[in-house]
Amino acid sequence: MYDGYVPPRLEAPLAAFENAIADLRTRRIRLEQVELPAASGPSGAELAEAAARPDAPAELKAVARAVDEGRASWDDVLAGRVDAAPEIGEMFDASRERFAELWERGQAEDERLEREQRDQRNGVISR
Repeated sequence: MYDGYVPPRLEAPLAAFENAIADLRTRRIRLEQVELPAASGPSGAELAEAAARPDAPAELKAVARAVDEGRASWDDVLAGRVDAAPEIGEMFDASRERFAELWERGQAEDERLEREQRDQRNGVISR
């Protein structure tokens, strides 16, 4: 809590800010205490199966070719060894780009839903 002089007009906003910070700290502590179950990723066999699908991303198919040619293994992919074959790094780069795009879409959808909920609370009729 701030102990210096605060003009009277700023006391309420400062108190609200300090309460928000305290709430954030509490939430962070609670979140840190949550135990998440161990998540297992795909196996090499599952990656090979996914790469064989007709709708598999081109980058995954390229990695499968590198594995078939003996330049890399599915274990290399699972371990993130991008130096095993350039295709692995290219696949991770493409995945990062796709993830970023999906993240942006998700953010936009969250914002839309928040606006919609706010409008509903305020009695605004949307078309």
